Amino acid sequence: MHWRYTPYILPVLVAVVSSGTLALWGWRRRPAPGATWFAALMSSACVWASFYILEMISTDLSATLLWSKMQYLGVVGIAVEWLALVLTYTGHREWLTRRNVVLLLVIPLVTLALAWTNEYHGLIWGDVGLASDAPFNALRFTPGEWYWVNVVYAYILFVISTILLVVSLARSTPLYRQQIVALLIFSLITWLGNLAYVVGLTPWRLDVTPITFSVGGLLIAWGLFRYRILDIAPVARSAVVENMRDGVLVLDPQNRVVDLNPAAQSLLGHTFDEMIGQPLELFWGFQPDLMGLCREATDGIRTEVELSVGGEPRVFDLQVSPLRGRRGGLTGRLVVLRDITERKRAEEALRRYAAELELRNAELDAFVHTVAHDLKTPLTSMVGYASLLRSKLHVLSDEQKSAFLRRIEQSGVKMRNIIEELLLLASVRGVDEVEIGPLDMGRIVAGALERLEYLIQEHQAEIVLPESWPVAVGYGPWVEEVWVNYVSNAIKYGGEPPHVQVGATAEAGGWVRFWVRDNGEGLSPEDQGRLFTPFERLHQVSAEGHG
Repeated sequence: MHWRYTPYILPVLVAVVSSGTLALWGWRRRPAPGATWFAALMSSACVWASFYILEMISTDLSATLLWSKMQYLGVVGIAVEWLALVLTYTGHREWLTRRNVVLLLVIPLVTLALAWTNEYHGLIWGDVGLASDAPFNALRFTPGEWYWVNVVYAYILFVISTILLVVSLARSTPLYRQQIVALLIFSLITWLGNLAYVVGLTPWRLDVTPITFSVGGLLIAWGLFRYRILDIAPVARSAVVENMRDGVLVLDPQNRVVDLNPAAQSLLGHTFDEMIGQPLELFWGFQPDLMGLCREATDGIRTEVELSVGGEPRVFDLQVSPLRGRRGGLTGRLVVLRDITERKRAEEALRRYAAELELRNAELDAFVHTVAHDLKTPLTSMVGYASLLRSKLHVLSDEQKSAFLRRIEQSGVKMRNIIEELLLLASVRGVDEVEIGPLDMGRIVAGALERLEYLIQEHQAEIVLPESWPVAVGYGPWVEEVWVNYVSNAIKYGGEPPHVQVGATAEAGGWVRFWVRDNGEGLSPEDQGRLFTPFERLHQVSAEGHG
């Protein structure tokens, strides 16, 4: 096998180096969408160009034919690999099922088999020989029937790929448009170069396809570093931005909408097609403050805004960030709307809870003070009389002993009543529902007066009761406590001696008013205003009590 040097191999050699380098780069970027197909595409171009160099420097027909067959290892797969790369890049990766890929490779594999067995049928090359007028070694042949089948098939895949890129170009934002334009230029350079070879427009039938792949590959390399093709692709945008719960809008420098995700469409109540290219003011004209923020966002702004979504007010965390080009010029703005309504509601609930807890703590302090104060007096009395009784037991008369024991008993009853009242008061806050029913008011009042027996005797109070009670509905334990409080106050603050009258009056609508009257001086308007303050005591000097 003999070789001869020709300078025409130099551009093809550049194609080998560039496509091989890009194949290695794409292989190392395999996690990126489409990187594997890109690596396969560049590998095929490298194989094609490498064996084409061997064909160009060969000097005999058998070697030339061998290297031509070897070229088909790269030639047959390029159209399929390019289509797969475009499908992945434009977000149609789901079409690349194993079954579909196998079907796409049927014609290329048949072409490869026919190329390697061409001498038996001539379906790829007919009338094979060497070109005598070329400055390099070149195979001269008449294209066979399957040669054209392979060409037509490759061009159909090329047209489909181009349509996908053009459609994606029309729907994409400026960043992705630049990427797609780079891919379209690459596609046109390579396929137009191949078309020139196929129809015989190249001098000496020089196959410029590997060379155009080199030029196009350099364009892709430029796009990789400038526009980050394969790193930032429309499919990545679909996977991330489209599924975000936050509303995302991209504006141009004039605040026209150039992109938005479904969440933003839902928030603003307009579709993608309705908003694209339109000034944001058309949709936020009712929010002049928001428009002002968007216009003034040269360094980034973050604030909270309230918008109506479906007729319901919602609170959003609004971020407006400037988008800048390579030279620092403003190219647009990024608007992100995050719904924080639930968080704000939770914060408001937490504030209310903290305020309520503070109030409860204040009440608890008063409650503890009340318990300590009110229990101290009868307990001191009990301890005093018990100590006196123990130390003077042998000198006291039976009448004195009985009086001391009665005082101890009265103090014990008072302590029991105080504890029962405080326990009932504490339980009121924890009760959601109580059993309401008809009240036996005579029995309830009798129970209250029995608890106040010591107080009635101490003050020599006269209690006047009605002959009968009307039927009312309520919760007995609480009603009894009300009677205890009212009657005890009437006794303590009544005249000398107290005259207390208890009764009931029927009111309109089926209501019954129960009342207590005494012969005391009554309350001033100022005291009446403080009457229902928790743990508040009136006339603290004239009488004891726990509020």
